[in-house]
Amino acid sequence: MRAATRPESTVLFDLDGCLVDSFPSILRCWSETLPAFGFPVPDAETVRVHVGPPLAVSARRYAAGADEATLARIIASYRALATHAEDVVLFPGVRELLDTLQAREIVLGIATSKSIEVVEPLLERLALTQYFVVVEGTRVDELGTDKVTIVGRALAALAPRRAHMLVGDREHDVEGAHAHGLSAVGVLWGYGSAHELVRAGADATIAEPSELLSLLGLAPLGQSSATAAVAD
Repeated sequence: MRAATRPESTVLFDLDGCLVDSFPSILRCWSETLPAFGFPVPDAETVRVHVGPPLAVSARRYAAGADEATLARIIASYRALATHAEDVVLFPGVRELLDTLQAREIVLGIATSKSIEVVEPLLERLALTQYFVVVEGTRVDELGTDKVTIVGRALAALAPRRAHMLVGDREHDVEGAHAHGLSAVGVLWGYGSAHELVRAGADATIAEPSELLSLLGLAPLGQSSATAAVAD
């Protein structure tokens, strides 16, 4: 895949574990939600390992045996807590990356399994809304939506523009990207591992946000852009 240097170039991002560190918030929300429904709180490492899939997947795992009505109430309770989360922060270097991409006229979008009712206020609080022309996630009336579906929605909303890359931290991001013919770039500062991303077939991995600029053939602000290529 050739590097994207044209103004119409478009990149999709995952949110949790890619742009923002939401793990403290996720752990807190489960710690407050599960006991209220009579379920034990999993240890922190178990929660970390399972960050990424739709909320309903985690709810079924942590509340094993719960019927669908109870699962729906658990998810609603979790989302209510997450909507008002103040313990989510940007990963270092992310804002600088977004500033550079925006300045280089790269069109940006978000494709996340997180609920839209949680995502939108979070983006506003972190002053991120300005960067993204499309934000897609699990809708309010859904218990959980797989990443392939979310990416498809984002692409449809972007039309006639066509994204060529999805940046994320878990195998589900790789699957969602490849299902729609996008290249998958795995970030190593999130909740997945290099082994997971490579096993899933990530086209490239990066250890810090600024490395994405090289993949796109772009230079940091204040420097001239250089042509580069991303391996197929």
